[in-house]
Amino acid sequence: MAAVQEAAAVALKGALAPIPIPTYVLGVGPDLDNLNLIAVNGGTKAAFLVDTSANAATQLSAALASIRSTTALDCTYTIPTPPAGKMFVDKEVNIEYTSGAGVVTKVGPSAKDAAGNDLDCATVNGWQYSGDKKQINLCGKTCTDVKADKAGKIQVLFGCPTQAEEPPT
Repeated sequence: MAAVQEAAAVALKGALAPIPIPTYVLGVGPDLDNLNLIAVNGGTKAAFLVDTSANAATQLSAALASIRSTTALDCTYTIPTPPAGKMFVDKEVNIEYTSGAGVVTKVGPSAKDAAGNDLDCATVNGWQYSGDKKQINLCGKTCTDVKADKAGKIQVLFGCPTQAEEPPT
C-alpha cells in the first residue's frame, strides 16, 4: 500500500502543477480498487480497471478510447532531436492539423511585425517558435480551435520549406 500512497502523492503534485498534468490509471487484473486513489489525486475521476475474467482486449480498447476522448491537444510542442546525420532547419518546418472530422489544414507561421519579429502569440493566429527555438507554440484562434477538438491531431513535419496557411475552404 505504501507504493500506492507514494504514486498518489506524485500524481497529486502533477495535478497541482502550474501546468497541470493529469494522471490516467489503467489496471489489469483483480483487486485494483486502490488504484482509484492515484487516479483521483492525479485529477482524473477513477482508474480504468480491466477485468481479466471478461473480454480484456475490448475493455482495454474502450479505456484507451475514453482517455483519448478526454485529452485535449496542447498548444506547445517540443521540437524533437533530429535523426543522426540531420540538422534542424528552422525554415523547413510545417504544421498540419487534422480535425476530428478528418479535414487536413496546413497551419502557417504567425504574422511578424515590420522588423520581422514575432508578434504576441495571443494576438495572432498560426504558430511561432519559442525564443530558444526548442518549441513550437500554436497562437490565438489556432490554439483555441485545436484545443476544442478532442478528436483532432497535430503533426509537426520537417524537411520541406515552411509553407503559409491554406485559405479556408
